[in-house]
Amino acid sequence: MASVINNGIPMVNGMLVSWADIVVLIGGVPVTGITGVEYGDSQEIVNKWGAGRYPVGRAKGRITPSCKLILYQEEVQALSAQSPTGRLQDLPPVDIIVQYIPDSG
Repeated sequence: MASVINNGIPMVNGMLVSWADIVVLIGGVPVTGITGVEYGDSQEIVNKWGAGRYPVGRAKGRITPSCKLILYQEEVQALSAQSPTGRLQDLPPVDIIVQYIPDSG
């Protein structure tokens, strides 16, 4: 169960999450050469048009997920070696899982 304290910092089971509590898996493999992770999503708000020149309403459009990983060079080289062309952009799609592991395991 997650809750939020007054300053907006998320808490998991009443505890603040620290960097040591995070495990990142790329394609099911734990990544240790990682120094940062950011993720989120954005959603379009679009106009709906009817007769006339003004919109008649607004609606929520597509949701676009995003992720940013900050890795050590050695980790980038290991991932590049898995690519058929050696380019990170040519890696096949994989799941990236961020787990929050409490002190109790």
